[in-house]
Amino acid sequence: MSAGVYNIWREWLLTNQTEPLTTIHDLIAILQQSTMKALLSE
Repeated sequence: MSAGVYNIWREWLLTNQTEPLTTIHDLIAILQQSTMKALLSE
């Protein structure tokens, strides 16, 4: 998971994205919540 989060931030920084940091933070939170739900449902 941390590698994926790192890649999201890296791409955002390197490509000069215009999305606000809160949007990126929300995306990462959704990914983390989805991962947790998937792990708990197994």
